[in-house]
Amino acid sequence: MKINEIERLYHGTDRCFDEFDFHKAKGFKDFGKGYYLTTNFNQALRWAQRKGSRNSKAYVYSYRVECADAENLKILELLKYDLKWLDFISQNRIYGKDTDYDIIYDRMADSQYTDISELLQAYVQKEKTAEEIIERIKWKEGIIANQYCFKNNEALQLLRDKVVYVLEKDKDGIWTIDEGDCDRV
Repeated sequence: MKINEIERLYHGTDRCFDEFDFHKAKGFKDFGKGYYLTTNFNQALRWAQRKGSRNSKAYVYSYRVECADAENLKILELLKYDLKWLDFISQNRIYGKDTDYDIIYDRMADSQYTDISELLQAYVQKEKTAEEIIERIKWKEGIIANQYCFKNNEALQLLRDKVVYVLEKDKDGIWTIDEGDCDRV
């Protein structure tokens, strides 16, 4: 989905924050170091629950996207599972390559596969073809799984009207969700 078609983006995490800190972002991800969001609330919910399962608390941040301000940003659209996408994520996941893009989006590798990096390594070393790798790591038809990586503070300025959902897991392992803020106990 093109960025100018998006109404809201979501970020799921176990961390409470007012502003995203790029120094805490991890590299070696599909699009490199950055603030990762999705158009799919349930996907962000799964991210949050997976990250927060140990301490039984997580957060989903929701933002309205102000695309009118995006015209001066350098944006890379990877809207298809193709060679361009595969080469880009291979460089980031294996070598931690950095870019000068402000925002990179859309296709996401299927994290259900246990070791995407191992497959990407086989591709880079020419042990497997691009077609073989793409077929193994792309999300299957009908599943909405995307990611939008905001790489700097200029890009973050597009995110407005933050809403925070607080998730808590009870002693039976059942998650509850309430709109709130980080200070809620």
